[in-house]
Order: sequence, then structure tokens, then C-alpha cells
Amino acid sequence: MKETGPASTSTLFSARGLAVTAMAGLIGLLMAHWPMLITGFRRLQTDPGDTRLIHYLLEHGYRWLAGEPHHRDFWNAPFFYPAKNVAAYSDTLLGVMPFYALFRGLGAGADLAFGLWLVEMSVLNYAAALLLFRRGFELGLPSSVAAAYLVAFGSPRMEQLGHAQLLPCFYLTLSLLALAVLFRHPPPGHSRRFLLWGAASLGFAAQLYSGVYLGWYFAITLGIGTFVALGFRGSRGPLLRVAIRDSPSSSSPESRPDACSGRSRPIIASRRKRGASTSPS
Repeated sequence: MKETGPASTSTLFSARGLAVTAMAGLIGLLMAHWPMLITGFRRLQTDPGDTRLIHYLLEHGYRWLAGEPHHRDFWNAPFFYPAKNVAAYSDTLLGVMPFYALFRGLGAGADLAFGLWLVEMSVLNYAAALLLFRRGFELGLPSSVAAAYLVAFGSPRMEQLGHAQLLPCFYLTLSLLALAVLFRHPPPGHSRRFLLWGAASLGFAAQLYSGVYLGWYFAITLGIGTFVALGFRGSRGPLLRVAIRDSPSSSSPESRPDACSGRSRPIIASRRKRGASTSPS
């Protein structure tokens, strides 16, 4: 397939683009979740270890939303009695629990809802990664589909499917998308940059409340990457430029490039002229 560059941004939503992305996604879903799909969700992935724990935490979150008496206190889940704050012993999954609660609210049983939740997380991972590579990094459609496939269905992720708290990564992917747009040239406008920084921060926070492991690894990787980028001339300039441009001190009206525009320019010019006329010769 011919590689389409960043200029053809509508390719992703063309009929052929949708067909390619949908076909790759369906193949990935079948390969990743075939034990559940071919049995009509009569089997769940993958083992009775972490799978049961994550399923319990999602069900606890749903019942907390539903206001059931034994689950009315989210942090004091009904286990390890009389210990308190036991929900904090593991991943809270608060960021991804609403996706599970949606299926439960539509009438699906607990086991079916968990299987559908696993598939849904893979779909969201694939869709978010596709946006990152296509709109954030501005790769061609084939490259974006291939990269998104590896993010959502690659063996490093599927190998950890028994630890379902490591499956959802779309919040971090969307955070990276916001950061990628912030480093574009020409840069986005001031208001849009504010929204992008907020989106990147909210995505990171949502990931921490979904699965602390991926959020923590993301923070470490971002910190190391920033430190390494400062050591190279080609990456140090853009990094410092964005940091200085969007720092809180530079966001005040006096520090903006257009602060001296309009009616303030004659005032400044008049003061400069007056100062020059009174200076000693």
C-alpha cells in the first residue's frame, strides 16, 4: 500500500482508510482474545490469579456506583475485615471502571461484562495509538496502523494479559498525543496549548487511577527521556523552547510577544523618546 504523508489528513477517515484500520483491528482482536470470542465469552482470559482480583475490583466499583450497602464506601471494600482502606492495597481501576459499569448497567452479567471490558480496552488502546501515530507523529496510514497494532496487540502487552491492570494504556497514549502537538512547529495558539497541557496532565492522572504501574513507568520514562534529550543539541533546543514558552511566568500578559502591541506601543515609544531627550549629551 502506498504510504500517505501527513498532508492527507483525511485519509484516516476515507473509505479505504477505515477499511484498513478496521481490518487490522479485527485481526488483532481475534488474535488477542480468541479464547473468549470463539466460545461466546463462556471462557475468560486468562487464569484464576490476578484475573479474579481485577474482576472483583471492577465489580466492587460498579456496586459502589450502584449504591449497594456492602460497597457504599469505595476505599473500604468488603474484604480483609476489619482492616480499613483495603482498596488502596491494589490498583483502584477507577479510571477504567466506568467502561465495565456500562456493560453491567446494560444488563450483562459480571462474567460477560468482564470479558467485554477486556475487548473494549484493546479497542481503545488501538484507537488511541492510531490517533497518536497518525495525528500526533503525522505518520502515513500504513505506518500508523502497524504501530498502533503493535501497541494494542503486540506480544509484550498480550504476555501480561493475565494481569489485566496492565492492559489499559490509552490514557497515556492520549497524553503523548497532547505532548506531540505541543512540540509542533508552528506551535498551536495560547488557549489551545493550555488545553493540551491540561489534557496531558489529566491523561496521566487518569492512568494512575486506572493502573498505577503504567502511570509510574510512564513518569520514570518521561523523566529519563527529558534528561537524555537535554544532552543532545537537536532535542535540547525544542525542549527548552517549549518549557520557556509555556512556563507560568511567561503566561502573564506582560510577557507575551503581543503584549506591546496596539495602544501600548505609542506609550512605550513616547517614554523612550522622552528619556532620550532628557539624557545628558
